[in-house]
Amino acid sequence: MAEAALVGRGHPREKAFGHILSALEDHLLDNVLDHMAFLLQHEVFGHGARYREFGYTDNSYRLHLVFPYGDSKGWAFRGIPDSLRKITSSENPMMTIGGFDAESLLSQVILLGWVEKGAIYYRETWLYFFNSLGLSSNILRTKYHLRGEGGNDILSYLGAVDPGVGIPEGRGDVLTIDNLTSRIWVNAINPFLYFSLYAYFCWYLWMGEDKMSLPMISIGPVKMLQLFRFGLTPYGTEYYFENFVKFSETAARVYIRYGMPDFCKSWGAGLSIANLIRGTRFSLGAKIDVWSQPSLLLGGETVEKIRQGLGEI
Repeated sequence: MAEAALVGRGHPREKAFGHILSALEDHLLDNVLDHMAFLLQHEVFGHGARYREFGYTDNSYRLHLVFPYGDSKGWAFRGIPDSLRKITSSENPMMTIGGFDAESLLSQVILLGWVEKGAIYYRETWLYFFNSLGLSSNILRTKYHLRGEGGNDILSYLGAVDPGVGIPEGRGDVLTIDNLTSRIWVNAINPFLYFSLYAYFCWYLWMGEDKMSLPMISIGPVKMLQLFRFGLTPYGTEYYFENFVKFSETAARVYIRYGMPDFCKSWGAGLSIANLIRGTRFSLGAKIDVWSQPSLLLGGETVEKIRQGLGEI
C-alpha cells in the first residue's frame, strides 16, 4: 500500500528497496484485485448482462487470477436459452461486444470521479488502464496471433457483425482484422492514459504519494480535458470524441460519435452530469443521448425490426 512506498527516503539503496517493495506488493496483492474487477466487468457485467437480457439462464463464468497465481484469462458461457425467444443477427454481435461495452462504461465512471475530485488516485490507475485498453489489446493480440481462436471476441465479432438488415451482397469482407488494427491508433490520443501511468510510477512509486492532481485545461471557472477512442457496434465501428468538464462541484462528460461507413452511416451525441443536484446525504445526476443509426433486429417470441432513424433517451 502507500506506506510501503515511504520506506527509506534517505539512503538511495533503502529508497530503491522501498520502490521495489511497493511494486511487488502491488503486483502480488493490489493488482490481483484490479485484474479480477476487470474480468468481472468484462465477463459478468458485459457478456453476462447481454446473455441475461436475451433470455439465457444458468450462465456460467470462469475467471483466472493474474500471474503468478494463474493465466489471467476469463470466459463467459451461455446457459439455457429461452425456448420462446429468437436470437437475431443484430443481437449476436451485441453479445460478442458486451464485454468491451462494459469496460468502456467503467472507464467513463472512473474518469468522471477523477474529474470531480480533481485528482487521480493510484489504486484506480491500473483498473482504468485495463478497461480503457481492453479492446485495443484484444485486437492487437488477435492480429499478431497472440490469442487463440477459441473464445476470441474479436474473431467472433468479425464473423457476426451485421448492419441490422444484413450486409449487402458481396460486402461481407469489408471489415477485417487489418481494418480494426489500423483504426485503434486513435485510442493513443488519450491524455488520461499517460496521466494515470505518471500518477502511479512517479507520484506513487517514486514519491510515495497516493494521489496526483489532475492536469486540466482551464477556461475561466471551467476546466476540461478531451480524449478520442474507438468502439465497436452491431453495425460497424465508430470513433468517439469525449470532453470531460468540471465547473464548481459538478463533473460532466460530453461526447460525439461518428460511425465509419463500412456498411452504413451512424452518429450520436450525449451528455452525462454528476452531482447536478447535491445534498448532504445524496447527489443527483442526469444523462441524455441522441443518435441516428441503422435498423436493428431485436428478438423475442417474434422478431421486431427497430426502424432506422433518430432516437433519444
